[in-house]
Amino acid sequence: MLEGAITARFSDREETATAGGALIVSPGEQFTLVAVQEPAEAVCIMSVGGQAISEGVTFTPPWAE
Repeated sequence: MLEGAITARFSDREETATAGGALIVSPGEQFTLVAVQEPAEAVCIMSVGGQAISEGVTFTPPWAE
């Protein structure tokens, strides 16, 4: 996290990262990100082929292609 805070919601738990922190998610694990302290700015690193869902649409972000 560069600024603010986000919470990752998994099926069985929630984890929050604040500025200077990080969230590590296992491959294939589904989760939702929620900004809990705005503005929230983060760096996302994911494997090739990783997918995201935004507003009900599934897509592969450009950096994961």
